[in-house]
Amino acid sequence: INYNQNASAAILKPLKDAAIDPDVFADHRGVVTGRLSSSRSTVIPVINLAQQSDGTLNKLHITVHGISKQPVRVWSCFHPKGIPFTSDGNSMTINLPSIQSADVIVLSYD
Repeated sequence: INYNQNASAAILKPLKDAAIDPDVFADHRGVVTGRLSSSRSTVIPVINLAQQSDGTLNKLHITVHGISKQPVRVWSCFHPKGIPFTSDGNSMTINLPSIQSADVIVLSYD
């Protein structure tokens, strides 16, 4: 994915100036994540903007900071039997086996 690094820096400048760091991020360029939380679950939408150039991604690691309790189960519509993850304090790493254009990961707490 070709992009203008100066434009990217300008867009992200207000976040940097306010010392706001992303609390959910992936280890591959062109992958966008976020977080929606409730008392029973957290939903992490994942979009692979790099699919056209990079194709299906395998072994994508998604780091999530600020986890107040550990999930009982981590799964998605494309990985309904579960997704492996590791925890370290209030952070966790989700080891997504593969992603094509998008997925929605669910962290279930009960």
